[in-house]
Amino acid sequence: MVLKKSHAGFYKILEGVVKLKEVKLIVTDLDGTFLTDNKQISEYTAEIMNKVKEKGIYTAFAMARPKRSTAKVREMFEPDFIIDNNGATIYFGKICRKSIAIEKEAAREMIKEFQSDGKIKGISIETGRGLLTNYTDNSWDREGWNSNYQDFSKGFDMETPKISFECEDVDIIRKLVERFPDLHMYPNHGEHWIQIMDKSSTKLNGIKYICDEMGIGLEEVICFGNDYNDVEMLKFCGVGVAVENALDEAKQAADYVCKSNNEDGVAQWIEENILK
Repeated sequence: MVLKKSHAGFYKILEGVVKLKEVKLIVTDLDGTFLTDNKQISEYTAEIMNKVKEKGIYTAFAMARPKRSTAKVREMFEPDFIIDNNGATIYFGKICRKSIAIEKEAAREMIKEFQSDGKIKGISIETGRGLLTNYTDNSWDREGWNSNYQDFSKGFDMETPKISFECEDVDIIRKLVERFPDLHMYPNHGEHWIQIMDKSSTKLNGIKYICDEMGIGLEEVICFGNDYNDVEMLKFCGVGVAVENALDEAKQAADYVCKSNNEDGVAQWIEENILK
């Protein structure tokens, strides 16, 4: 494959295998990357990732979803760090080391404007303990999400790391977010959900925080991803690997493309390039 980045002395191609000078941290997105389409982790992938830890390499999940929704995955493999809500919250083991909230006034204004807009089909608010949503059915009643109905017409006065709106017209959300210079947004590929966080809440910034705390250089990090919110880390970490099913934007930002999420692509790439 084509090697696009040039971190001097960090890696090279040798007999078709990536030879890394030193890897200290492996970071992977979950949905569409590490997990299969049915949101599961295979025994093979769990085995490979546990071998990574035995090798003394740190591991991390970097994801849009909250940590509590990953309990079943972590029964098979427990990473050293978790970056959730797109970088708004960072865990070292069971300890939350950093949390970034959207300002209450900004959250109130957005919800007030959109709660009665017919073009906004859904609103979900992450609270850290659960998910507040305006859905009255059980569509959000998934294991670990702890979703509860909320009548947003009565207002909202709570800190949140992430607000999500379901809307087919991304420009409606974009125009609102532009009014708040401290916020940014990510659309979800294949869905009509748009996530809004504090501008400093990104997966890459979460990785940088872990690296600073652990004395790791960003060039010593390998990351895996597939979606818009993975592009930055794929581009700026030492080695970025996109899965075959990734967006073109993610593939273009990455150094390599591995097999798809349904083919244990992350684990296979790690076994072939890190564990051999």
